[in-house]
Amino acid sequence: MKLSLPENLNGYHVFGAFAAFFGVVFAVNGFMVFMALDSWSGLSTEDAYQRGLRYNTTLEAMEHRDALGWQENVIYTPGSPDAAAAADADSQSESYGRITLEMRDRDGALLEGLIVAGQIWRPTNEGFDRPIELEAVGAGRYETDVAFPLKGNWLIRLSAQRDPNRHDIARADAAEHEGFIFGIEKRVNVQ
Repeated sequence: MKLSLPENLNGYHVFGAFAAFFGVVFAVNGFMVFMALDSWSGLSTEDAYQRGLRYNTTLEAMEHRDALGWQENVIYTPGSPDAAAAADADSQSESYGRITLEMRDRDGALLEGLIVAGQIWRPTNEGFDRPIELEAVGAGRYETDVAFPLKGNWLIRLSAQRDPNRHDIARADAAEHEGFIFGIEKRVNVQ
């Protein structure tokens, strides 16, 4: 079997076909690069550079946290009716829940007098993160009701800090950490 080419096919036609093919490939790639760069900045935190500079301070704080021996238990209760009642009437939230934090010291004793705050953080969508503050309800428990604007995976990021006005937290070996913040993170799936 012999391959026959059209008689009027010459080098200019072949060059034109190659140029058209690669022109389409470059145009599509260029469009995809433009859309990728234009649609998301690539930053997951606004102060990434500053946080990198504070890396050694973060390591020292983690060592101090380990020395404290505090133990936490974060409990997420979905569909709390109190959370739905506490939400704004005009809220677009689809799901409600209650976040409870139990804090204990190294010996298992409940920790009272903490200031607990944080945020609910949506890892996949920007613009839905919200700050939260937990109130002490007694017996080392801190709670808040939360309205989640979207269903799916959320991170609960909390920090527990001793009241800086109290004098019983001073430590001779870590005076610079008197107002130390204990960081906590828990992943929840909101239905």
